[in-house]
Amino acid sequence: MDRIVCNASPLIVLAKSDLLELLPNQFSEIVVPQGVVEEILAGPFDDPMQQNG
Repeated sequence: MDRIVCNASPLIVLAKSDLLELLPNQFSEIVVPQGVVEEILAGPFDDPMQQNG
């Protein structure tokens, strides 16, 4: 099992590039800590990561 723990920056960049699907294609488990979720949700509403989250 391949697992990754992500912080906000790669998630935001991948969402803006419309490439979020790369993560589940490469990893069987993606862990996003609660602090990262809060950081993303605190960002601008039009951020693509919020729309994909």
